[in-house]
Amino acid sequence: MPLLLAKKRSWRWLPKPTLMGVVNLTEDSFSGDGFAGSTALAVAHAQKLLKEGADWIDMGAESTRPGAKPVEEAVEKERLLRAVQAFRAQEAEAFLSIDTLKASVAKAALLAGADLVNDVSGMLADPHMPEVVASQKAAVCIGHMPGTPQTMQSRLMEGDIVEALLAFFSRRIEVAMAAGIERERILVDPCIGFGKSFEQNWLLLKNLHRLRELNVRIAVGFSRKAFLGELVASPNPRDRDEATAALVAVLTAQSAVDLIRVHNAALAKTAREAATRLASQHFPA
Repeated sequence: MPLLLAKKRSWRWLPKPTLMGVVNLTEDSFSGDGFAGSTALAVAHAQKLLKEGADWIDMGAESTRPGAKPVEEAVEKERLLRAVQAFRAQEAEAFLSIDTLKASVAKAALLAGADLVNDVSGMLADPHMPEVVASQKAAVCIGHMPGTPQTMQSRLMEGDIVEALLAFFSRRIEVAMAAGIERERILVDPCIGFGKSFEQNWLLLKNLHRLRELNVRIAVGFSRKAFLGELVASPNPRDRDEATAALVAVLTAQSAVDLIRVHNAALAKTAREAATRLASQHFPA
């Protein structure tokens, strides 16, 4: 599957991971970069991410971090539509993902110009999501979030989490395809930090290659997340960018994933390109 199909467009996958720059249209972003109050600032930030090395943009107007409070549907839709429309008016060719659990929000954003739906619930939060994605011929990233943002850290996964994720994604891919979403439109994301302990996060990162058994593209997001805070003597999420970049380099070298969500696109791109350059060198025996 060399191409990702997304509505009337396609994205050609490369040997190195695609970088997806994160734009939070929320007031309570864990990473400290929410743009709920200004569409203009959100679009400017998206353009900055593209300039610095992001290949795609991912916009979300409802936080799904552990403990986050739900956002009313009308508020989420209004925030997201303003940003999508403003972004599309200036960036007609850029690939745009929207992060939402709600089918009606997804449909409105897709009609406004988004290409991909990033649903961390695996299209379980809203039973109409598969139908919306299929009807719009959009791409979808199927995530794994046990419970809800309010409950997921109180019900951590147990047992062999890699096998559990393989089983979960197999079922959700079947549901997606039964709804009319072609395999070439599907990605999966284990959702690092969602209902998983710090130790389980590291275990999943080490075993991401196992998800290749699903025969779909693999996405992952670990940028600035809490488990990386163990590595730095600072509570500021931005101080986790170096650890994020290190993981980008390792996963690039391992060819473990196809897409990585990042907040600091410039640093992530440098790490990716360094790993790619090293892997391309041929040394004498």
